[in-house]
Amino acid sequence: MSYTKSHGQPQGIAILDTNKLREILIAEIVAINGYAEHIANSNMEDVNKVWKGIMIGEKITME
Repeated sequence: MSYTKSHGQPQGIAILDTNKLREILIAEIVAINGYAEHIANSNMEDVNKVWKGIMIGEKITME
C-alpha cells in the first residue's frame, strides 16, 4: 500500500492526529531517502558531506 503520490506527497487530507503524525513521519523518510539518493549519485566528496550532515539531522529528528 502506498501512502504517497509521486515525489512523496501524501495522499488525501489528514484529519486525525495519528494521520498527521503518519504523514510527518512519511515525509521525513522520503526526505532521508532523497538525501541518500543524492549521495549515491554524486562523486563530489564535499557535497556528499553536506548531504550526509543533513540526512543525519533528519534521522535524529525522527528519534
